[in-house]
Amino acid sequence: MFYDLDWDEDARLDEWRAVLRQVHDLPVVLQAVIVLDVWNEISVLQHAPWLGRLFVAAILRQVGITTGGLSFPSMLVSKPFPSIGAGIVTGRRGCLRSPTA
Repeated sequence: MFYDLDWDEDARLDEWRAVLRQVHDLPVVLQAVIVLDVWNEISVLQHAPWLGRLFVAAILRQVGITTGGLSFPSMLVSKPFPSIGAGIVTGRRGCLRSPTA
């Protein structure tokens, strides 16, 4: 398998963590939707794109919304709607933007 040598996982991970901090005060399920969408949109880890779903599952387990498995995050994998979280939080790629942007 080939990988992009210029892929800056540290910078992408820092960007994702910034989004995680921004949505901290939102309802947990909305946090989960946004952070997973942003994870997929900015392609944080080149070698492990699936890891974002595990992080989201951990967020949901932490507050007791789910006790195991990936049922909720797995529903989001198909992305039946255009990128929502990335546009709202980061303003990337012509997605929806917040009213203040």
